[in-house]
Amino acid sequence: MDDKILKEKETSLLMNELQKTNELSDFLKHNIDYMNTPSIAEYLNKLINERGLKKSKVIAATNLTREYGYEILSGKKKKKYNQNTLLAFALALHLNIDETQHLLKYGNVSELYPKRERDSIIIFAIKKGYTVIQADSLLEQNGYGDNLISPL
Repeated sequence: MDDKILKEKETSLLMNELQKTNELSDFLKHNIDYMNTPSIAEYLNKLINERGLKKSKVIAATNLTREYGYEILSGKKKKKYNQNTLLAFALALHLNIDETQHLLKYGNVSELYPKRERDSIIIFAIKKGYTVIQADSLLEQNGYGDNLISPL
């Protein structure tokens, strides 16, 4: 696995260093590995491997089509995925809230915000370890049947 996935530095530390620096080139040189985030495919594969899971089982749990799931994990098509697609992977991987927010950041989509009712429902589902289908059912019960996580 690529080293850049393994290197982490708190955002607050980067911000602190950036605010104190007088030379942008020095800051960039010393911190470039922390700023280049992995692709969604790299990051999801890292999570799958860390948890000792099978790609086929994770894809099935996302409720995405098999073809689309493998397309995402292969990284062949470098496109931006929407929040729901990434949330489906977060639920399938049983990520906690922090891990889910991290995945959403990597995907350049909005993080879950507890002041939004739909996001609060999803946060609750993540906290309870719900599947995609269970989370969609909870969304539907609360009036979000037209805005489910699953594309099906």
